[in-house]
Amino acid sequence: MTDIKSSYSPMDGGLINLIRNIMEFQPDMSLKKYLIIVFSTVIIVIVSAVALISLTKFNGIMADKARNYSIDISSQIKKGIDSTLTDLNRRVERVVGNYYVQNAFIQSNKISDTDKIKFSGIIQDNFDPLSIENLYISSIDVYFKDGTYIHNGPVNFFVKDVFKSNYYKAAMQWPTTLHWIGYNKQSDTIDAVRLIYDYGTYSIKGLLVLRIDKKYLFKTFMDYNMLEISNMYIVNENGQILASKDIESIGGNFDKAYGSLMNSRSGFLEYKDNFIVYQHLQDGVILKMNHANWKVIIVIERSLLYGDVYEIRNTILVYLLIFIILGIIISIFVSSNITTPIKKLVKAMKKVQAGDFEIQIQRSGSSETAFLIESFNSMISRIKTLISDVYEERLMRKDAELKALQQQINPHFMFNTLEMISWKAREYKAYDVYDMIQNLSYLLEANMGKTDDKMTTVKKELDYIRNYINLVKGKYQDKVTFLVEFDESILECKLPKLLLQPFVENAVNHGIANKIGAGRVEITGKRIGDSMYFEVWDDGIGMTADKLESIDKALESKYDYNGNTEDNFALKNAYRRIKLIYGEDYGYNIESGLYRGTKVTITVPAVA
Repeated sequence: MTDIKSSYSPMDGGLINLIRNIMEFQPDMSLKKYLIIVFSTVIIVIVSAVALISLTKFNGIMADKARNYSIDISSQIKKGIDSTLTDLNRRVERVVGNYYVQNAFIQSNKISDTDKIKFSGIIQDNFDPLSIENLYISSIDVYFKDGTYIHNGPVNFFVKDVFKSNYYKAAMQWPTTLHWIGYNKQSDTIDAVRLIYDYGTYSIKGLLVLRIDKKYLFKTFMDYNMLEISNMYIVNENGQILASKDIESIGGNFDKAYGSLMNSRSGFLEYKDNFIVYQHLQDGVILKMNHANWKVIIVIERSLLYGDVYEIRNTILVYLLIFIILGIIISIFVSSNITTPIKKLVKAMKKVQAGDFEIQIQRSGSSETAFLIESFNSMISRIKTLISDVYEERLMRKDAELKALQQQINPHFMFNTLEMISWKAREYKAYDVYDMIQNLSYLLEANMGKTDDKMTTVKKELDYIRNYINLVKGKYQDKVTFLVEFDESILECKLPKLLLQPFVENAVNHGIANKIGAGRVEITGKRIGDSMYFEVWDDGIGMTADKLESIDKALESKYDYNGNTEDNFALKNAYRRIKLIYGEDYGYNIESGLYRGTKVTITVPAVA
C-alpha cells in the first residue's frame, strides 16, 4: 500500500498540493469507498477551514465578554456579602453599646432575672425576631464575668469556661468589632464573637457569641448572583469553606489545586473545564474587620459560559454535515455503475463462505469485472469437485480403518478350537473348565459377528461383561468382587460392540491382580442429557503419573498399532473406535494414582 507523501506548505500552494496527492493516492480499499472519501475530504477541508476561522474569532469575542460580565457580577456579589456582614457588625455594636447595657448590666455587680429579660428585649429591638426564630440567626449568647449566661435563638450550644476558650482569645484579637471564627461542626453554624466591655473604663465584662445558619452566606450570595454557576465558595483567611453550593463541603478546606492558582487578590482564570472568578472582600470594606480577608470564589463550567459559542458551533457542524452528505450522494451515484458487479461478486463469495457451492454469477459489467466473474464461477466449480472427491476418499478410508480395527480382534480359528476343548472338558466332567470355555466362546462369537455389525445394545454389552466376569471369577475366585449397575433408561441405546470389556479386563489384570489381598471393580452406566457415561473403577495398585502420560501419548499417536505395547493396544483400539464412530467430542478419560486405584470414564452419545 502506497503512503501519501504530502509536501503541503503555505508557501507552495499547500491546498492544491494536498488535493493532488489525494487524487494520486492508490488506496487499499474499494473503488466506491475511495471516491466517497475523496469527495468528503474536499468538502470537509473547505468547510472546516471556514468554520475554524469563524469560531476562533467569535470565541475570542465571547470569551472577553463573558470574562468581563462574570467579573462585574462577582464584584457585585462581593459588595453585597460585605454589606451584609458589616450590617451584622453594626447590629451587634448597637446591642453592646446600648445605654441600658452600659449603665445597668456592666456597672452592676449582679445581673438579675429582670436584667436578663431586658437584655433579650434589646436583642429583639436590634434583630428582626423572624431572623432569630426562622431565618439566619441560630443563636445570640452572652456570657458575663459573674457567670451569668443569657441565651437567645433555637440553637443552644453552651461553651464551658468561655473566658479560657478559643472564643475569648479570638475576641481579644479584634476587641472592638465582631470577629468571625469560622464553621462550628458541633453546632453546625458559622460562629462570631464580640467582647462586651465598659466604654468608660474599657474593662471587659462579658463575651457575645453570634451563630448564623451555615446556609445564610450562600443565600446572600444567590440574592446578588445573576450567573449560572457550577459552584461557589466563601473562604476565610485560613482556607476554611464558610459557604458553598455543596452544603456538605462547608467546614472543609478549600481545594489546594484551585488555591495555588490564585496568586493575586482578584482575578479570572481557567482550570480544566471551568472558569474561576475570585475576589477578596478587602477591596470593598468600610470598617476594618477580619472578614475583609475572606475570598469569594465562583466556579463556572465552560459549557455554561460559552453556551452561545457552542450553539453557533453546532449550527456550523450541521451545515458541514449537510455538505458531507451531498458529497457522499454524488460519489455513490458516480461509482454505482462501476461497483455494482463487484458487489455481486462479494455477495456470492459470502454465500460460498457459508457453504453454498452451487452459486454461479451471470456475467455483466466491464471486461475487467466480467473476467473476475468468469474466474470466480470456474473456481467454484473446481472447488465443488475437489470437495466431493475428498469426502468420498475420507469415507472409504474411515470404513477401511474400522474394518481393520475389527479384524485385529477377530481370531476366528480360536473359536472353533475352544469349542472342541470345551466338549472334551465336559467329557472329563471338568465342569469349571467347561463353563469358563463357554463364557470365552460367547465373547469370541460376539467378536466374530459380521463385519458390518459394529454396534450392539447396552443390554447386550452388559451380557458380554457378565460373561467376562464369570471367566475372571473362575481364575481369581474371591480375590475380585464386582459391582455392575446400569440405568434401565440406557439398556436399549446403541454402543460399539465389546467397547467396555477391555476396560474391565485392564482393571482386573493391571489393577487387582498385582494387589495384595482382595480387590473390587465397579462398572456403572448412566445417562445425562444426550450422552451416556460409563465408569470402570478399581481399587487396585493404580499407576504412576509417567505411566499415565505414556498412555495418553499412545492414544494421540496417529501411527498404527504395531509399535504399541500390549498394555496400550486395547485402550487405543477402543479410543480410535469411539473417535471414528462418534467424532472428536467423545472418548474416555483415565484418572489414576499409584496405590490409589484407577477410574476410567467413557462418554458416548445416547442413541437408541
